[in-house]
Order: sequence, then C-alpha cells, then structure tokens
Amino acid sequence: MTLEDLFSGTRSTSGRLTKSAAFSPDGKYLIIGYGDGTARVWDIALMQVTRELRGHADQVRTVAFNAEGDLILTGSDDGDARAWDLESGQTLFLFHGHSNVPAAVFSADGQRVLTTDRRGIVRS
Repeated sequence: MTLEDLFSGTRSTSGRLTKSAAFSPDGKYLIIGYGDGTARVWDIALMQVTRELRGHADQVRTVAFNAEGDLILTGSDDGDARAWDLESGQTLFLFHGHSNVPAAVFSADGQRVLTTDRRGIVRS
C-alpha cells in the first residue's frame, strides 16, 4: 500500500484498524497507530513506511511528535506509553501505571510527558 492509497481513502491500511494519527511538526512524517499494537512512520516525500514501531501488547490509541520532531510518543490499551527515537525506532522510555492510555502528549519544551486514562487519571 502507498501513502497515495492511504490519503485517497480507496484502500484500508493493509487490513489494520487505524486508531490514531499525527503529522511531524515539519510535515515530513506521518505516524499512525493501529489496532494490532504497532505504529508506522510514513515518510511523506517518499510516500512509504520507513519505520514500524513494535512493543505494545494492545491497540495504539494515541500518537504524538515532540516539538523538534525527533521523538514519537505512543499510548496503548496495554496501559503503557512509550517514547521512541524517530531515526532508530528504538524505545527510549517506557511509562507504566495506567490501565490504558487513550491520550499522551509531550510538553512544549519536550522535557515532560503527560498521559491520561479512561478513569480520568492524569500522570506526568
């Protein structure tokens, strides 16, 4: 599947249920979180997936980039949030403590992460 297929709405994301999506601050990348526990990084110029992030045990409900665009944050129904390095695709930090994570964001300076769960608990 190509990014053109994705944006045209004519094809699904390879049978994966899309749960969340976000563009990088510079518009070069698109991150999509899926129901199978993965997230994929699309390079907009190349119109292809350049990285698949694996590590969550349940669907990825939220994705975000930091302000510099070099870190990705994912939150999952497995109760974890993960900060990933865009270039290497490696998990840099793993945040535990929720029953699920439907929302997660970086602070403007990139020094903090805020997560929430469906019970209304907020952690930073």
